[in-house]
Amino acid sequence: MSEREEAAMQGFGSLINRLIFFALAFLTIAGLIGAETLASHSPHECFQRGKIKKKSISTELAPFLMKKHHPIKSRLDALFSSARVTLNMKTLTKAGFIKAKPRKFTKLIVTRHPSFPGYIFKLYLDAQRPHKNLPEHEFWKMRVDGANKIRAYLAQYRLEAEFKVPYKWIYLLPKHPLPPEGYYQRQSILVEEDMEILSDRKNKQAWASKAVTRELLDTLYLILEELGLRDCAKPDNIPFSKDGRIAFIDTQTHGSKTVHFFKLNGSLSPKNRKYWKSIVQ
Repeated sequence: MSEREEAAMQGFGSLINRLIFFALAFLTIAGLIGAETLASHSPHECFQRGKIKKKSISTELAPFLMKKHHPIKSRLDALFSSARVTLNMKTLTKAGFIKAKPRKFTKLIVTRHPSFPGYIFKLYLDAQRPHKNLPEHEFWKMRVDGANKIRAYLAQYRLEAEFKVPYKWIYLLPKHPLPPEGYYQRQSILVEEDMEILSDRKNKQAWASKAVTRELLDTLYLILEELGLRDCAKPDNIPFSKDGRIAFIDTQTHGSKTVHFFKLNGSLSPKNRKYWKSIVQ
């Protein structure tokens, strides 16, 4: 082979190597783009597309679910099987639920139904965007778990005469009917015992009254601190009930290292406010 032919072969080999290099680089970049595209989907988008099956949800939520023998389970099944109750506010009120304005930050709907006295219902509508891009049962689990932990603590230290917490259950919605295309399909709602709490005005009066003793504040401080109930120092979340006990109704946030004790300050009498500040500091 002549020197010219040998040089040509080397040049051709170099060209082939460069083409292979660019091909590999293109495939690598395409792979990265594909991975990024998949990662860009929110957890709820995967949930919405049916990648989290109801069977797996039932298994995951088993300890938190309303049992088949619960007194209202069969009636809830009949109600939610008759129509897509959670589609929007119109369908919710048509099914008999009391119309309620979504909460300011979480957009959570808290409502009652005249056919189910003694119970509170918390839910999100199919027409609403998912809170924090998570399926609603993630929040229900935290609420049920928090309530169970508070109940165990109250029982352990025999504090049920002064405090209480509702039993809470996750109710899985029937598979059918489905919402129309374009809506987020809600899989569950939360059912709670009604604690028969006082009105906002009467609750405010109770927290400023002599019913709140130093001993009560000491005990409340220990509960909040030891269970890490970050948002439960707010009177709206620990209202007085008609039976005189304080109810822990917001149990989602627990195990926190920081508790917002200061939220109780403005609701106490001047004397109790001073004492509360002294123990939380």
